[in-house]
Amino acid sequence: MPRKKLIYSNLYPYHIFARSNNKDCFYIDKDQLWRMFQEQFFELNFKFNFQVHAFVLMDNHYHLIASCSQEHDLGFIMHKLQGRISLKVNKKTKRMNHF
Repeated sequence: MPRKKLIYSNLYPYHIFARSNNKDCFYIDKDQLWRMFQEQFFELNFKFNFQVHAFVLMDNHYHLIASCSQEHDLGFIMHKLQGRISLKVNKKTKRMNHF
C-alpha cells in the first residue's frame, strides 16, 4: 500500500528526523556539524521564517521540531536545509554523493 500524501500545514510544528546513509556516523566532527546546522537554521529563519523549536544532533542522525511559514512548506525548507548541509560537509571532508 502506498504511503499517504503528506499534507503540509503551518499550524503545528513538525517532528523531523533524518539519518545518514547506511546508518554510518557523520563524516565530520559533531561540533563543526552543529555550527553548520546553526548557521543554516539562522539563515532559513531570516529568509523563510522557519522556526526551530528543538534540535538534537546524534552520531548518525538528527531530530528537529520546527514550524514553517504559510509561504514556504516543509518540503521546500528541508530541500534547502539538507542540500546546503550536504554541500558544506562534502566540501569540508572532500567526499562526494549523498551525506
